[in-house]
Amino acid sequence: MNQRPEPADPNPTFETTLPADHPVFAGHFPDAPVVPGALLLNLVLEHLAKCMAIYPATAALAGQAVQIEQAKFLAPVLPGQTMRFGFELQATGVAFTVHVGEVCAARGRLAAAPA
Repeated sequence: MNQRPEPADPNPTFETTLPADHPVFAGHFPDAPVVPGALLLNLVLEHLAKCMAIYPATAALAGQAVQIEQAKFLAPVLPGQTMRFGFELQATGVAFTVHVGEVCAARGRLAAAPA
């Protein structure tokens, strides 16, 4: 389930839950499944695209290639856990966090890729 933030929110958040029967868990890892880091980053980029459609302040990134300047994975995300993706608009990019409950599972920074 995805949550659409209110446009007045200065730091938008989105939520996503991957069910235990999601195909990604069959190979990552069958006996102890976790959400792969690459999938987390893909979800970050998907939610950033939604953010750019809603928030005028992020429009500067619209239509540009976006690069991941930094990403740190701090805790595993398990099947069925709700991930909360938060974005903080900054002068030269967007900081992101991925929380499961109160635990920060990942954080990083996105910016427009050099031309």
